Amino acid sequence: ALFDRAMAGNMPIAATVDKALRLAESEQNMRVLEQISVSLIEAVDMVQRLRPETNEVLPGLLKRIEGFSLMGAEFAETQDLKRLWFNTFLSVVSSEAGLGTARALLDGEAEIDGIELSPENRWRLLIIMSRHNADDIEELLKAEIERDSSDFGQRSLLSARAAAPNLANKEFWVHE
Repeated sequence: ALFDRAMAGNMPIAATVDKALRLAESEQNMRVLEQISVSLIEAVDMVQRLRPETNEVLPGLLKRIEGFSLMGAEFAETQDLKRLWFNTFLSVVSSEAGLGTARALLDGEAEIDGIELSPENRWRLLIIMSRHNADDIEELLKAEIERDSSDFGQRSLLSARAAAPNLANKEFWVHE
């Protein structure tokens, strides 16, 4: 209900996020935590779509949500909760610090206890890096497709290439 009020413009999104994060700290019900995760992801999406008006709010919002979801992934007591918070992180990550963490996970320089970097997770990280125009994305993609040349890998490679944020790339993939 709080999230609906924020989306209707009756409550600041940042205040809704703060309340959701406080609730998530003590909530035990998995269904409620899943709804909180979805609300956090949708809040970030909304704030990003409202730019440039939300440019001042976005960095703080991302820092709180990215940090909270990483801590949840690291310290959750069950695998389901670890996956929930890791997926939340992957769904919202876009700050410089968050992208640095994503890259460190991809490169093996960081890890989250209990989270396996499966081929699916590696491809999700690569799509994120492509979407944010990582300098060496093409080399990363070539290395990953050598590691995972499965049908899933081939489709993920296309997704990662299509995610690159430039007009010529978007026009190419629309044509394809």
